[in-house]
Amino acid sequence: MRPALVAAKQRQLALKAGAANERGVGHRGSAYAYNVKELRNREKAAAEHAEHAYELMVWQWRPRGRSGARTPQRRNGY
Repeated sequence: MRPALVAAKQRQLALKAGAANERGVGHRGSAYAYNVKELRNREKAAAEHAEHAYELMVWQWRPRGRSGARTPQRRNGY
């Protein structure tokens, strides 16, 4: 997940829903970090790394059987 991107999207939704526009108040909001290109690129790289690690995990996944479990035997040919 990319926190700066999520904060920017949430702020845009809040503004569309009628939240107060706080320009000129003297402090930066939570979505400001999305404007910092270095931070945005770092978050994107971390998300790509996590996605790649997940893809590797899924690719290497092998189902395990239950230990000690036996397959059921049919009786009388049924």
